[in-house]
Amino acid sequence: HGAHRIDGTELGSQAENLVRQISCNLLLIGTVGIKPEDIPWIEEDGMASLPWSPDAEVRILRVPPFAQGIARRAVEEFTTEGGGDIVTNKWLDEAIRKLLPTHMQLIMGIGSAEEIALAEVKAGEQMKKTRVIGSDDDAEPLEALTEVTCPVTGRMSTRARIATDPIVWTQEAWSRLQAVPLIARPLARNTVERFGRNHDIWRITTRVMDENKQAMIEADEFDMDTMMVMFTELRAKQIRAEAEGKDALSPEMRRFIEEAKASGMTRCPIRDIEEQMNQCPVDFKSTTPAEAKAAVERMMATQAGDD
Repeated sequence: HGAHRIDGTELGSQAENLVRQISCNLLLIGTVGIKPEDIPWIEEDGMASLPWSPDAEVRILRVPPFAQGIARRAVEEFTTEGGGDIVTNKWLDEAIRKLLPTHMQLIMGIGSAEEIALAEVKAGEQMKKTRVIGSDDDAEPLEALTEVTCPVTGRMSTRARIATDPIVWTQEAWSRLQAVPLIARPLARNTVERFGRNHDIWRITTRVMDENKQAMIEADEFDMDTMMVMFTELRAKQIRAEAEGKDALSPEMRRFIEEAKASGMTRCPIRDIEEQMNQCPVDFKSTTPAEAKAAVERMMATQAGDD
């Protein structure tokens, strides 16, 4: 499933955890070309997912792919607890209002035009408090100083920075932050500033922003809010690029493709796996788990007999 189905890569975290816990043999089977809606969502208690009405299904697809499973499960549990047996727009609306924070509803584009406009005004007011000073190319100050204004005389002076002083952004970092949709911008700023404070950094440059994102990727510690901001930022960039007739592929993705070609890879490994899957005795579309198990056991018995 996912990137882990490619030969030579690591197991997924769920599969790895399962391998550690069980005491019997385990057969892991991967497949490609399967859409999420083709696979029934099976809960821990063995119950399959609820059916969705077509209009509700279309709306839930607005949720980013990485959050689809969590969102569907939450809505279905809410519907079941309310006595419903199918997820309709009515249940979806109620679940959104009760389960999703208001600011996340607006980030996802859920809400009236008035609510979104008001949220943008508030976000703009919050961003006015950000201090933007200097450039990325400026030399790093020898001392961490900050400017303060006397409340009586209005005179400016400098003193050593303390932990509660506001973070300073360079012009380049501030400009990059503008790529995030206005509603999500305060959240994105706070995420980067929290990283800075945790690492005793008081001056945010584009390099610090890159280090923040890379550290979160390596630690795999994205919270839902941060993932939503990154998803929205990526979609905004793609939409702008497509509207301007430019290539929607990011420099990072293009570099990844070029590195793969340079390493001698001329064919996507998933294509090879698709060919191998044609030999699998299990028809995932029409086979029950018991039938799939029996088919695999027959195949293994045949191979053992040949040996």
